[in-house]
Amino acid sequence: MKKNINIKLYKDDILTNEYKHINSYYNDNVSYITDNIHSKITNTSFIRENEEYKFNINLIKKTAYFLLKEKNVKLIIKVFESSIKRTNNKIEIRYKIETEESTTKIIIESE
Repeated sequence: MKKNINIKLYKDDILTNEYKHINSYYNDNVSYITDNIHSKITNTSFIRENEEYKFNINLIKKTAYFLLKEKNVKLIIKVFESSIKRTNNKIEIRYKIETEESTTKIIIESE
């Protein structure tokens, strides 16, 4: 089902970016595009992808990789922390990976 969503991005609990009224496909999986990057959330994973790369983190198994498409190079990334919480109208994703200094938190709310 198509729904508008609002997205808040945090680094170490500081709001760094906010998107409002983003078109999405919202059901068991959520799919949306911001800044020419396609993002998808499943019950276990968060995936971000564009023409150059694909980032995939399994929030349950605490595994991640970064694929450089042009060179077909897959980098395994250590995950220090990850979680996903879902309620009726809200999804909260939180992760800390070795390639970033801060913890990332993403809050998605359907309108």
